[in-house]
Order: sequence, then C-alpha cells, then structure tokens
Amino acid sequence: MCCLPLHAALRSPLRLDELNVKGFYRRALVHTEYLKTELAKEERGEFWVTEKAWAWHKKAEEDLKTAFELADEDDTKLLKRAEVGLRRAEKTLKKYQREYEKEQKVLYKKKIMEPIDRKNKQLREKEIAAAARRVDQEEEDLPDLE
Repeated sequence: MCCLPLHAALRSPLRLDELNVKGFYRRALVHTEYLKTELAKEERGEFWVTEKAWAWHKKAEEDLKTAFELADEDDTKLLKRAEVGLRRAEKTLKKYQREYEKEQKVLYKKKIMEPIDRKNKQLREKEIAAAARRVDQEEEDLPDLE
C-alpha cells in the first residue's frame, strides 16, 4: 500500500527537471499501486469506484509512456517491468469491470424493471376490466330491438 505524502513527494523531481525519467517511472509506480489498492477493495468485498481505478490506470500509463520516450536503452528494462505490472492490473480491472456491468444489468432488471412491469401489468388488467364493465353497462343500457 502507498500513501498520499509519497505521491506529493514524487512531484518535486518533475518540477525541477521535466525530463527526469526516474521521476516519471516512480510516479507511474505510485499510480499503479493506487490502482492495485482500488482492486484490493474488490477482493475484500469493499465498495470501490471503477472510474477512480481507471483514472489511476490512465495516469500510470501516461507516466510510463513519457518515461519510455525519455529513456535510454539502459532504463527500459525497469520500465518494461513496470509496464508488465500495469498490464496485469489492467487485465484484472477489465475483469472486475465486466463483472460489475453484469451485476448492474441483473440489479437493474430484477430490482427496477420487474417491479415496474408487475405494477404496469396490474394497471393494464384493471383498465381492461374497467373497460369490459363499461361495455357491459352500455349493452344493458341499449333498448331491446323486438
């Protein structure tokens, strides 16, 4: 797990040197750890927000991309390892996102739409019965043709 002061401390090298490969690399690692922290919430069954996890992923990906652009061939080994870790976390995030979307569909269908459909069906049945009573009443009110 990581902490917010660490994230703030990693901004300083990039303020001093905007082309600092290690700064981007380390910040990408921190963003990846934040992403993993969000994913761990899912594993523990806690509430988490997928959009927040995707935001951490995007930040880590951007920092790694910048680091790759600035890096020498000597630095790419560590960057590739960090990229592999980010891809693993991304794969897990996609899996959880699919599960979340399935659960949302079930929730929407069973908890929202089915009760509305049942109520609408009852209202339709009442309307049909009322219309049938009106037709019967109108038939009774007609004079006999003899």
